[in-house]
Amino acid sequence: MRRILLRLSYSGGGFCGSARQKGVRTVQGELEQALGRLGEGGRTLFASRTDAGVHALDAPVAVDVKRRWQPQRLLCALNAHLPEDIRVWAAEEVPSDYNPRYRALRKRYCYLLFVGIAPAAWRGFVCCVTEKLDFEKMFLAAKRLEGTRDFSGAIVRQNRRSIWTVERFTLEKATVCGGEVVCFCLEAKAFGYKMVRSLCGLVVEVGRGAVGVGQVEDVALGRREWRRVVLPSQGLWLVRVDLEGVRCGWQSSPTSTPIWQPLPPLLRT
Repeated sequence: MRRILLRLSYSGGGFCGSARQKGVRTVQGELEQALGRLGEGGRTLFASRTDAGVHALDAPVAVDVKRRWQPQRLLCALNAHLPEDIRVWAAEEVPSDYNPRYRALRKRYCYLLFVGIAPAAWRGFVCCVTEKLDFEKMFLAAKRLEGTRDFSGAIVRQNRRSIWTVERFTLEKATVCGGEVVCFCLEAKAFGYKMVRSLCGLVVEVGRGAVGVGQVEDVALGRREWRRVVLPSQGLWLVRVDLEGVRCGWQSSPTSTPIWQPLPPLLRT
């Protein structure tokens, strides 16, 4: 067996998440079907899982193959058998014990929020609100959520872990089609279940005036009662995963790349 690391992009609207589930359409299920059509049935190891409706520009997946595929030939063969809402855009051979889940150095998620009437072509790719938001307060609130802290009051917990480190939480906005698109960007080594959408939801509540800037840390810790807001999945994008010991992927520095740069040109209007 040889192990090939693939980089996938996918439009998440048609999937019940990335991980294989019985009886529903998933990214892993479609990838394994495509591999099966090529006579391959080895393991598929994802670096990061995404929920139903979440999109990805850079989702690393290691696959085991029996034949001596050249990485680029496997890329082309898979794209010929995959549905149009999944594409493989990079491939390279890695050691047989390489597991991208445990080699992730940093993950970047972006959440796109449109304030106003969103362009029809963006349907399913952004979350829309019509009320005005205080962007300056939202920016300050996001910065207060950076660092290592207890997020038990602001996230949906699946296990006992509540301490997480958010390395970067920034916002940018642009005027588009008579409205404003706001891009939340979060970077960390790992994120909890629905953590990105929950933290973005908290910042939006600050923009609405429901939570004060000075209260976000108490809310995150659970010292202040708050109705948790988890934003819809269609606005969330897994933009990049930096991995240890590989070449393919985004080549620019995550600290110098504008957060709009990895997004589709339509979203950088």
